[in-house]
Amino acid sequence: MKQKFLLLTAWAQREWLAIIIFMVIITMAFLCLVLSSWTLGYWLKALYGYDFELNSCWQGVSAIGAALGLIVALAKAAWTKYDTDSRYNSPIAEPIDKTKIIEKIKEELKK
Repeated sequence: MKQKFLLLTAWAQREWLAIIIFMVIITMAFLCLVLSSWTLGYWLKALYGYDFELNSCWQGVSAIGAALGLIVALAKAAWTKYDTDSRYNSPIAEPIDKTKIIEKIKEELKK
């Protein structure tokens, strides 16, 4: 079980941007669903007198807005890590070579 969890976390670290994009798409789909039901309920209440509580939709929109804020915070944290690694741990315009960084750390620890 531990190995499967480690594989999952390694995959998530490699594919963090795709995961963030997928989460945003799903959250926006829910937001569109809430907003369309709100619009439908608003017009049905106005035209035909249906009983529809509009306050419930505001709560849904608020919850989805909070979820989007959380997703943005996660994306910012991941992007900051990537930016820091790119800026301080590798030469300009070269990809990060983690094996070289690890070897350099090992050499410094031996001293």
